[in-house]
Amino acid sequence: DDLVWLAFDATVPPGVSGYTIRVGFLSAAYPEDLAEEVSDLFVWWHESPAYVGNLATWNGAPANVAGLGPRMHEFSGAHPMLLRTGMDGTTGGTCEIDGQTVDCPIGAATGWMELRGPAESGEVVHVTAALFDQGTLARDTVVVLDGFGWECESCLVDESCGLQ
Repeated sequence: DDLVWLAFDATVPPGVSGYTIRVGFLSAAYPEDLAEEVSDLFVWWHESPAYVGNLATWNGAPANVAGLGPRMHEFSGAHPMLLRTGMDGTTGGTCEIDGQTVDCPIGAATGWMELRGPAESGEVVHVTAALFDQGTLARDTVVVLDGFGWECESCLVDESCGLQ
């Protein structure tokens, strides 16, 4: 039942209407958990006067292997970007992914995604980022965060906020 999290408060500077951070999602639960509703889940919980909720969604789906499945194709198997991550290579067997029989990868990664959040000048935004097991305990997931920054343009909740 792994849980890793971080939390921070940030006072939004003048002239700012949002923020952005890069998110990378790597999982050894790929492809086994593609059809599972529950697997390791990443949550970006945003609390501000204007909005409270989880922004770590992609096209309305949760940030887990099933929800990010189409993005997990970016890096899998023997792709050099996975070298020495523990999620590189194949199992030596075959599996079916998107109707195709392939060398079954040990894991996969999304590549960088941009997570956007709403903010209003002067307010305090509280964020809690968490990654935790929901299903199998046998395969782990890693989330990498990089490059938090403020934006002049605001995103719209349920339209352009969340993972892009």
